[in-house]
Amino acid sequence: MRKTENHAPEINAYTVCGLVVLTRPENYRQVLDLLLKVEGVDVHNSTDTGRFAITLEEFPDSPLMTHQIEQVRCLPGVIDVSLAYTHTEPLTNIEGQEPSVASQ
Repeated sequence: MRKTENHAPEINAYTVCGLVVLTRPENYRQVLDLLLKVEGVDVHNSTDTGRFAITLEEFPDSPLMTHQIEQVRCLPGVIDVSLAYTHTEPLTNIEGQEPSVASQ
């Protein structure tokens, strides 16, 4: 199977990052609708003044976090995207061991 630049099946961790997205107030509804279509995005707080607090999640076989952030940054109407936090931890199975490649 060929790897693509947008997916990283070798990643065996869960990553979440929080972003602040800024847009003009008149673009609020358009940007909100577009954000909700980006895979892995959850909008947690938004105001019609054009500010959004969102999280992005990355799991094995999901789009790379950098690709997701770039998708958000390139949405029409987005002025700026700022990273507020990021957290990564290894995925574990029921016994607390990291899953082997064979079990994936």
